[in-house]
Amino acid sequence: SQRPARRDWTFVFADRTRSLPRGEARVAAVVAGDEVSDVYRLVHLPEDWERDERSRGNLVRVLGIIGGILLALGALAAAVVALVGWSRRRFSARTFFWLAPILFLLQLAAFFNGWPAMISNLATAQPLSHQLLGLIAGGLIGTLFLSLLLALLFGWVRASGRWSGESTGRRIALGVAMGVVAKGLQVLATAFTSARAPAWPEFGALDNVLPVLGPLIQAVTQYVILLCVLLVAVSLVEVLTRGWSRRRYAGGLLILLGVVVQGADVEGLGEWLVKGILLGAVLLAAYVYLRAEAGLIPLALASYLALGLLQQAVDQPYGGALLHYGLAASGPLIAGWLFWRHLGGPAEESLPRAPSSAQQT
Repeated sequence: SQRPARRDWTFVFADRTRSLPRGEARVAAVVAGDEVSDVYRLVHLPEDWERDERSRGNLVRVLGIIGGILLALGALAAAVVALVGWSRRRFSARTFFWLAPILFLLQLAAFFNGWPAMISNLATAQPLSHQLLGLIAGGLIGTLFLSLLLALLFGWVRASGRWSGESTGRRIALGVAMGVVAKGLQVLATAFTSARAPAWPEFGALDNVLPVLGPLIQAVTQYVILLCVLLVAVSLVEVLTRGWSRRRYAGGLLILLGVVVQGADVEGLGEWLVKGILLGAVLLAAYVYLRAEAGLIPLALASYLALGLLQQAVDQPYGGALLHYGLAASGPLIAGWLFWRHLGGPAEESLPRAPSSAQQT
């Protein structure tokens, strides 16, 4: 590299002491003028490897899109069933009317707290005012739609499922233990698979206006969405199989759910299928053998997510992460307790219908 007053050189050597399955280990030395300014290691990747990785990544992305479409179609189908149940007075209107505004305010807080990250992704070649208008309008519409959809599904689940049970310390401990066991099985499955990428720390909280609230809001939102998906899936299987007495092949919905949910976090196609089928089999086995304890799903999911957040807190990827993720771990636990108490409460019907003219007479 020719500089104004000197010429710099970069010398690259092959490291024959290290052998790689594909590629070549190398050492580079940078000489600025007559002084060594930097020495570093690198891995030279062949072009065929890069092409294979791009093809594999495209396939996984396409399958991930298909999984997202399946989840969206399932959510819309469940919403139609919920509306039909509301019209037939098999719907918890109280759940819908208290949960919808809470979810809307929660999503609204997440939207404005993540404003700096959204602003940084705007294009400089387009008018700023048009982009801001589209961003705000799209965010408000998406927030309102998601809040109403989740509240609608929870209202149907509350009225259609058998979630009540005795509120004892033993049942609380059982629900927490279910989440701990599920987290342990996930860690065990990860330990026996080949890691394709290192475990990168999470820095997303620093993109928010208030970093202390970012992980908390994200954790509660993730908890509510996952809880809704699990409860709707269990309720659908319960309805289709008539309490696991008929058409038991419908339990395959839980295995499909495991494959769809797991696919977003795994890069390898084979590893995706193995982990997804394993997760779906665990969900199906838990449903078959713990049907009487289905009301403990909120507690189990809360402990499962809280353990993952505590791991981020212990890793401390940045200053203040211990406080941020430690506080975020309390979000699913509190939400899990509230949902468990609500699902286990006395059942109520939807809003009463207006009396007909004959009844009025």
